[in-house]
Formats: sequence, C-alpha cells, structure tokens
Amino acid sequence: MGLFDWLRGKSRAEREAALTAAVARSAATLARGDARGALTEANGALVHAPDEPRLLHAAANALLLLGRTRTAELSRLAADAPHDVPRVLELGSQLLIDDALDVADAVLGHALTLAPFDAVVRSERALAQALAGRHTDAVATLSLHPCLADDPGALFQFAWSSLLSGDPAASAGAAEELARHPSAENLRRKLLAALRRAEIPPDADPPDARDFLFLEHGALLLELAPVRSARFAALELDTAHAARLLSRAAVALRLLEVRPPACIAIDADALPYAEALAAALAVPTLSLPEVGRVPDGVLVARTATQLATVHDRLGAHGGRVVTFALTHPFAERTPVTPDLLGLFAERLRFAVEPETLVETAAEAGRSAEPFHARLSAFIEARRALLPPHDLARVPTAYLADAPL
Repeated sequence: MGLFDWLRGKSRAEREAALTAAVARSAATLARGDARGALTEANGALVHAPDEPRLLHAAANALLLLGRTRTAELSRLAADAPHDVPRVLELGSQLLIDDALDVADAVLGHALTLAPFDAVVRSERALAQALAGRHTDAVATLSLHPCLADDPGALFQFAWSSLLSGDPAASAGAAEELARHPSAENLRRKLLAALRRAEIPPDADPPDARDFLFLEHGALLLELAPVRSARFAALELDTAHAARLLSRAAVALRLLEVRPPACIAIDADALPYAEALAAALAVPTLSLPEVGRVPDGVLVARTATQLATVHDRLGAHGGRVVTFALTHPFAERTPVTPDLLGLFAERLRFAVEPETLVETAAEAGRSAEPFHARLSAFIEARRALLPPHDLARVPTAYLADAPL
C-alpha cells in the first residue's frame, strides 16, 4: 500500500504514522549511502504531502549529498516555514528547473492553496503541469489566472494546453488575444501553425508520437516504437535498422519533393550515414565547414542533440537546409527539433558497421517495404505543412513534455 492510500480518508493518527514511516524509509536509504534512492522516497511522499517539514528536510539531506545545494537550501527554508508563500514558490520554481515536475506541481499546488490569486504561482504551477503532460490540469489552473489576457506567456500556455487537450476553439480565441501583444509574435505564429496542423485528423487512435511531433513541431517521425508511448525504452541500433531509417528518410524526402544539392555530415561519426543517404538521393556528400552558415542540403546527425552545436549556424535558412537526425534521446532537450527524425529512444547504443552501411541502405531502399505506404499516406495529407514547404513554421526547442 502506497503513502497516498494511507493518507486518503485516514485519521490524523494514521496519517502521522504514514508520514513518519516515509521519513524513516528515506533516512534509512540515505544511511545506506543511496542518496538518489532516499530522494526518491522523500519525493514520492512529498507529492501527496508537500507541506510536511520532515519530508522537506529528508529531501534536503539527500539533495545535499547529490550536490544539488541550491534546491537543498530552498527545501530547508520551506521546511522551516511551510506556510510562507515566497519560500514555497521559490522551492517549487527551483524544482521546475530541476525537472522534478511531479514534486514541483505538488509544492506549487500547496503555494496556490496559500495564495490562490497569485498570478506568478498560478503560472508556475501551470507550467509544471504542462511539462509533465497534464494539459487539462494546466488549462484549469490558468482559467483562474487573475490577469491572463495581459500576460502573453500565460496566455500562450493556456492556448497551447487547450490545443493539446483537444479544445482548438479555446486555443484560437487565445491566439486572437495574443495578437494584442507585439512582443509575442513568434508565440502567436507558432500557435497559428499548430492550429492549422490540428485540422488534419491524427494518423492513429489514440494519436501517437508521429502525430504529436507533427502537431507540436511540424516535423516528421519515420518510425514508431513497438510500445504504446511510441518510443523505444532501450535500443541497440545496428546496421540493418539504421539502413531502414535511411531508406525511409530518402523516401520521405522524395515524397516531399526535396531535391537537395548535397547531404552534409554534421561530424565524422555522421559521415557514413550522410554517405548512405546521399547515395540513395544521388547527390554528393559534404563535411560541415568549421565556420559559417550550414550549406544548403540535408544536414545529417546521428542524434538530435548534436543539432545544438549548429543551432546558431542554421539561421533563417528558408527551407534550404533540412535537418535529419536518426535518433532522439527522449528525455533530453534540444534547442531545435529536427525536420526529419528516425526514432525516439530512452537509452540508445550504436552498433553500426560504417563500411557496409551504404550497401545495406541501398538494399533496404530496393525492398518494397510495407511501411512506405503508410508513410506516403501520412505525408500526402500533410505535405503543405511539413518542411521545407511550410516556410511560416517556427523552429522550436524539443522538450520531453506533453503527449509525447
């Protein structure tokens, strides 16, 4: 039985016993030298009792040993005054920065009970809920924002969460309000582009990662994982699998009527993949120059996180550079989402034989892969809203949030 089961509908004495047991488990785990496990114990209980000083101190003890001194200090300050709104808010905001989203939501929820009309607290909690993928909760939180129409950031989050929770009408109404804020023009453009994409029915029921990557970023995912979350938990990418992704990328580029002058390898590790894709497209392969704008063509990377190294060099390329990454570590943020992505994985290991990749990819391209028919149908319905055709698309960072 979990802590929440203990707390729900229990007497004060039973609640006290459950909290005492949670604190003791965290302390015992820490005494065994497992600071991460101790923090997990404390956080698991804090989600249901965010105002409990003993749990906040237990979390602080573990955080200190993990080197997260700032969060530890704020946790202690909140423990010493759990009804002090500024202290609780500061802890919740720091937990948000730390990506401890469930605990941040709970702590900020506690702050909101103390100050229900505090705009900052409400905005911070809605952000925690949205990043955790709880968009319906975020909409509910922002619906009572005291100055929603005057806060473009909160207004955009309300619109975005409304869209992702299935209410495009509310999102469109918020987009109209955003037009009154000249400083939020990029946010409004991003929202309008997503609203256009939302008019196309999802490819799957329930929608999967390909649908949401298209909705949120106007990007194309080439493979779904064999799990409901549409990502691989762990994957060893071998030559055959990489070749299939490269053949699909070539098919997608042809369907999108992209005729690149070259394939550009983002680094030496990406060169075999760029060569295989270039061979399929019958174009030359280039290495990325050390300085200057990325040359026109398809920029090839093994992982999407590598795009961070060239983010500032992509510039306003107007569709002349198409970014393609074979893989994306699901939980890692990237400053720009690739136009084409092979697959998502939580843990990934490369086991590709570069010397045979070109030949294997060519063979994969010659085979009549059933997947290509579904890929073709997906692209055909969305061609005008996929890169490089959608020149109004706003390149945005990937966050491991929301329906993905």
